[in-house]
Amino acid sequence: MTADVIERSVAFLARESGPQTELGLLLFGGEPLCAWAELCHTVDCCAAWAKRTGKRISLDMTTNGSLLTEERARWLARNGVKYLLSLDGLRPTHDAHRKRRDGASSFDSVAPLIPMLRRYQPWQGTRITVHPDQAEFLADNVRGLHELGINQFLIGAATGVHWEGNELDAYAGQLRGVAAFVKDRREQGGHIRWTMLEDDPTRPLGYAKGQ
Repeated sequence: MTADVIERSVAFLARESGPQTELGLLLFGGEPLCAWAELCHTVDCCAAWAKRTGKRISLDMTTNGSLLTEERARWLARNGVKYLLSLDGLRPTHDAHRKRRDGASSFDSVAPLIPMLRRYQPWQGTRITVHPDQAEFLADNVRGLHELGINQFLIGAATGVHWEGNELDAYAGQLRGVAAFVKDRREQGGHIRWTMLEDDPTRPLGYAKGQ
């Protein structure tokens, strides 16, 4: 996306949103961090229009995490860009459909970053895409990712692939297992969110309740 298109897109959002004062942009891909300069320019444009109009423009992003560094994590936090990681589960499940081009584990490239990322974004979330052949492991994957420091979950079934009836049944049962786990953790005072159970699904991702 060229700088001109970015500028005109943000201007369109700011001008045409009428009386709305809380606006949002989702940076999605592909991999948004492959276009770091364009991402930075988008943030600058949003800040300029927010100052000009008094409107708040929040930015959310989904990233596979492979290009996240501490410098970038610090910059994103400083500029209010909230992000979800694309982690489908623990290593066996995640790497089943997301190995690196050289065949290495993409899970091993991202999971060690979680403690560092949480220093800049304490509510560290993940977007889990559930594939039919991995559906039966969903609840265990959520528990395992939570132990690694993930405390916010957006879960959705993979589309464009065929689901057998038994796989859908397994997925439904695993969702009940996730609900039971989240409920138990909350009752114990744990910090965990699952968007399917949110009382305010319009609240931007990455924000804890009360923010």
